Amino acid sequence: MICIASQKGGTGKTTTTVNLSASLALFEKRTLVIDCDPQGNATTGLGIDKKKVQWDLYDVLLGKAPAEKAVVSTAMDYLNVLPARFHLHQMENRLASTSYRERILRARIHALAADYDFILLDTPPSLGFLTLNALTAARWLIMPLQCQLYALEGLGQLLAVVRKVREEFNRELKIAGVLLTMCETKSARPDPIMSQISDRFQKKIFRTTIPRDSLIRDSSNFSKPLALHDILARGTEAYMDLADELIRLFQNKSNLQKANENPG
Repeated sequence: MICIASQKGGTGKTTTTVNLSASLALFEKRTLVIDCDPQGNATTGLGIDKKKVQWDLYDVLLGKAPAEKAVVSTAMDYLNVLPARFHLHQMENRLASTSYRERILRARIHALAADYDFILLDTPPSLGFLTLNALTAARWLIMPLQCQLYALEGLGQLLAVVRKVREEFNRELKIAGVLLTMCETKSARPDPIMSQISDRFQKKIFRTTIPRDSLIRDSSNFSKPLALHDILARGTEAYMDLADELIRLFQNKSNLQKANENPG
């Protein structure tokens, strides 16, 4: 269960959720996207008509519907979504007096874990109630970060929230990696921002970087992942590489865990 979060808008967070989930599905990994953003862009980006949705995350969090009833299929095999609509923004006020408010998402979606290989949680571009719930529910965190000046500004706020979540709500939360997005791959000049990121996160940076690709924007306009819009696009190749890297990462961790459990 992976939370994809950024305290800033425009980092490619939802774009990554949509296209990474599609790429995992193409690898025939059972994948679920849980849209935790009231804007519902991940829902729309996966081709779901929000007007035709019977239940959504808001209903699940309020206990009006079990999570499995709210999950809808997409145009891709192996890929489902638990959708979001705008009234999700009311959730913080609705649960203001609830003692376990930071853990409500984890409690409501727990039963889904056994049905999927990967669950991706898309979050709002803020560090508020819904993002806190997603971090509390997840085991791993991917942080999209733009390849540009000031990219590191504000990242400390997200890391501070991660520390709080680990201390108070979810000791198992780990950083899977920093994902560099909107990279100018044609530039041969050394990038001081890249050096700062490398110095700070060392081995926590994905080898795969996401290039600037106008086709990514075009595919979102058609409410579909880039892989369904243009399978040969640079962005498609990058997200397929990211999916492969992520699969290998967790395979290695699984093998390491098994070895530690059976040292003989």
